[in-house]
Amino acid sequence: MTAYKDFAMLVRSLRRLRMFDVDVYLHVDRKTRFANSEMEILKGLCRTVQTCYDIPWGGHEHIQAIVGLMRDAVLSGEPYGYVHTLSGQDIVIKPLSSFTEYWDGTIYMKSIPRHDFPENVEARIAHRNLLHSWQKRRRVWQTADLLLQKIQALPGLARSQLLSQTPLHKGEVWLSMPFAICRRIVESSEAHALLHELRTTYIPEEFFFQSVIMNWEYASRVNQRNLRYTDWHSGRGRPAFLDDSDFGPILNSGDVFARKVSTEKSDSVVTRLEAEYGKS
Repeated sequence: MTAYKDFAMLVRSLRRLRMFDVDVYLHVDRKTRFANSEMEILKGLCRTVQTCYDIPWGGHEHIQAIVGLMRDAVLSGEPYGYVHTLSGQDIVIKPLSSFTEYWDGTIYMKSIPRHDFPENVEARIAHRNLLHSWQKRRRVWQTADLLLQKIQALPGLARSQLLSQTPLHKGEVWLSMPFAICRRIVESSEAHALLHELRTTYIPEEFFFQSVIMNWEYASRVNQRNLRYTDWHSGRGRPAFLDDSDFGPILNSGDVFARKVSTEKSDSVVTRLEAEYGKS
């Protein structure tokens, strides 16, 4: 799990996961200003709490943080069955043991191949994010990056593919995979080389797991449903923060997790989920 704000909802989500016997490996964004006492509470709810990276939106550091947590899970020696990538704005709907038919080796991950990329995504491949290390200094980065994009639009300067020629696939970073595949990602020099190569790609978190898994022999095991109830279509946001109007659809979705939730907007629907499937 990766988190950066809303301590109250984060704790609520963690306690619910622990109630359902889920071990949590947590990364808290380095720029987050949780009090020392709050960090101690988080440590009491998690197997690991890391604060290694200051993560800009969609940044390369997000993938580094997730892979670092996966490494901790592998090194723990625990015989886990599945790994689920979550944010601090996710809530588990009901016990994972209620979904035994899901945990059969299937990878639950949204992924589209390169030939289906829309034009705006192709632009993220063609134009390198050469100042990615400056992305945290948003105003300076935006100004300089705009100039560099215009330069890269000149004939002969655009990138048609990664130097490694890895076929790219794209999707959300939120997925569920068998632990054996998590272990292979952690131990694979090929995966780590791709992670490094993606550092100059815009929003690399949308390419890494998909481009690794879909180029391995596991591609046939991918289910495009990622088991996260998410509201992309109500017009309240993309995605929307969930509220009481989502309660029925969440229960009927067959999904394992729901996102996004916040203390301000989602208190009531989370309370109703707690009443329906146990209070955290």
